[in-house]
Amino acid sequence: MPTPQSDWGRKTSPFPLVLLMVWTAAAQAPQPAQRRPDSPPPLQIAGRAVEATLTAVTEKTLRLSISPLDNSGTPVLVPNEPVIIKRNWVDPVLRLRSITGQQTVKAGGLVVTVVPDTLVFRIADSNGRVIQELCVEKESGTLRFALGQGPLLV
Repeated sequence: MPTPQSDWGRKTSPFPLVLLMVWTAAAQAPQPAQRRPDSPPPLQIAGRAVEATLTAVTEKTLRLSISPLDNSGTPVLVPNEPVIIKRNWVDPVLRLRSITGQQTVKAGGLVVTVVPDTLVFRIADSNGRVIQELCVEKESGTLRFALGQGPLLV
């Protein structure tokens, strides 16, 4: 069977996964204040400093949010509007504003590995079987992922 990363845009992954992906418009956010010289480089997408958070919603549901940072370094959050159900989210299991090496974190019944060079979020089950890979292109903010074998939205 092809792997998710080898078949971007094709229906290859038979594993069920519900993923809530939130991407706020980085192009509209101002650039945050300058960082200290001894700190790691900020995580940037489309030329803007961002924060990526990963929250376990259920055992098989993740919420990945990528939000631009404002001038004070605060994430610009998605507003609670009628199209989004207002909800109190639990604290994220992972919060990234910079990344210098690969990181792995357990999120519900899933294991997520973040690969910094290509900004890939690799989602695996508890046995290590890769369910999905989300690749965020740092230059443009384009999100690539495998479509799986069933309907994308059910």
